[in-house]
Amino acid sequence: MIGYVIKRLLLMIPTFIGITVIGFLIMRLAPGDPAELRASGGLGAAAGGGISVEKRGLVDEAMAQWRAQYGLDKPLHVQYVVWLRNLATLNFGESFKDNQSVWTKIAERVPVTVKLNFWSLLVVYFVAIPLGVYSATHPNSLGDKAT
Repeated sequence: MIGYVIKRLLLMIPTFIGITVIGFLIMRLAPGDPAELRASGGLGAAAGGGISVEKRGLVDEAMAQWRAQYGLDKPLHVQYVVWLRNLATLNFGESFKDNQSVWTKIAERVPVTVKLNFWSLLVVYFVAIPLGVYSATHPNSLGDKAT
């Protein structure tokens, strides 16, 4: 029994690494660059195509600084290690869009999430479970086939 538990615990390591790598890569494969998002949000039309060469140079310089600030100028494996460290320490940083703390944004949405979970649990307990029990106790009946 102890051998089984140790084996399962050791299998959690590659599973954790796989899940975090996939999550990290999905975020990196998403279209758009966080520096460009920040430039378009903070500078309005200055980040667009119809600007002067001088302003474009300033925007490019600001975007380079933001990439350096957020570590987006580093190789992907270095970004992953930094991201994993921040994940382990629950340091989610600030939103690129409005510079609010990510924890604040999460806290704002927790009440709605709890309400949705509560109502979905009610549906499961009062609708889905009784229908499942009925289907199990009345196999091949019209009600079983309908549910």
